[in-house]
Amino acid sequence: MVDCNPLATPHQPGLYMSSSMCPQSDEERGEMRQVPFLKLLGSLLWLALHARPDIAYAVNALCKFSACPGRAHWTAAKRIVKYLAGSKQQGIRYSPQQNAALQTWADADWAGDPDSRRSRSGNVMLLAGGAVAWLTRQQDTGINTQVSLSSTHAEIKSLCAASPQIAWMRLLLKEIGYEQTTPSIVYEDNRGAKSVGRLSPYGQTDEGHRSAISLRTRGRRVRHDQGRKLPHRGDAG
Repeated sequence: MVDCNPLATPHQPGLYMSSSMCPQSDEERGEMRQVPFLKLLGSLLWLALHARPDIAYAVNALCKFSACPGRAHWTAAKRIVKYLAGSKQQGIRYSPQQNAALQTWADADWAGDPDSRRSRSGNVMLLAGGAVAWLTRQQDTGINTQVSLSSTHAEIKSLCAASPQIAWMRLLLKEIGYEQTTPSIVYEDNRGAKSVGRLSPYGQTDEGHRSAISLRTRGRRVRHDQGRKLPHRGDAG
């Protein structure tokens, strides 16, 4: 892989890893035992956690198949290496800023798992021009959980995953002398999720209009309340 051809993206667009790509015969399993998949995955995971948020999604998707990887998974792992080979001069750069504000981007990949149709959350927090924290993980991984039946529901869960991280980061910045004096902006591209984020405790938006989203179950109401808690108390907007 030293002289590999670099690629522009760490993940092939439109390709979703699935269990159907796992070895289907003893011959394939024997072949994959000779491949250092776990060693490479461990190295990529370290990079994704500490220095390269741009490969976090691709690496996290491959971790699901660490126990039984197939040829397609090995090819996908090598693709990440080829991407890193072409972007090794890139990095996270921070620039001095007065009153640097914490900003967060949250998104979701709705029903992106072909095996379970679970969605995936992703968010990244920026400060002083560079990423300081990021997260990508599959939603609904507990027992007896319901998958998101709409993109809005998946995006709300992504916002909920970002909310405690924002609160923790604001407390950390306060402790080290960089207290955030204004609400932290959260960017979200789903109109339904943004409407829920503006809900008041009485089911109305901040503008006074009745929300079209029905909060029918206790579990969903809890998640919605978590997603709108920070905007109403001034920690995020």
